[in-house]
Amino acid sequence: PVYLDEGEYRVIVRMAGYYDRLVDLEVSRKTLVDGTMTVNAIMVPIAPPGGMRVVLNWGERPYDLDLWVARASVPLPDWWSSVFWGQPNTEDDGDISPDMTGIALDRDQTESFGPETITFGANSPALKYRVGVNVYSDGLDGSQCDPRSDGTCKFNAGEKVEFYDDSGLLANSVHKRAIGSWWVVGEVQKNGDGTYTVSVSDLVQKQVATCFDLFDEAQ
Repeated sequence: PVYLDEGEYRVIVRMAGYYDRLVDLEVSRKTLVDGTMTVNAIMVPIAPPGGMRVVLNWGERPYDLDLWVARASVPLPDWWSSVFWGQPNTEDDGDISPDMTGIALDRDQTESFGPETITFGANSPALKYRVGVNVYSDGLDGSQCDPRSDGTCKFNAGEKVEFYDDSGLLANSVHKRAIGSWWVVGEVQKNGDGTYTVSVSDLVQKQVATCFDLFDEAQ
């Protein structure tokens, strides 16, 4: 155990083979239980050489969020140019586009918090991709929710997406509003030299979106 006086702290959690994580915590009578507290840190494995990892974390609710990566220039309705829970690209996914080569869903987390991750391998094509998040379920039975009829089928604000290459954090974005069931987080450009350029500015991200926003703006 570590003994701390009351106050606010930033803790660095370190583990071999994982990125360092920063955890902010408050030590006070209202946060302690029988004089102790547990610090939870979601550890993310370091991306493979030449790769990039996209990481989604959230709170207890909604129960199930889904991370998507789609080829930014594919016109609708080509769903084969995307990676998500229904098409993880970890094995033979049939007719999935060659544009998605080397991009795979590592982990589909369906019971709160995350992380849910998609990894770009070194062999992924030098193309532009769009990253999105969908509220899939907020029910204990795991059934898909419908935002048109279910008032809890929405973000709660504070959901976070982080982008890491093999050297560390490239960018991150946080959902700021408790509204909507789709979020266009930003764009990833895989460059010809193997590096990644991530944009999460207000010009490219859309915090209240639809699934079709992942595929618009054909290049």
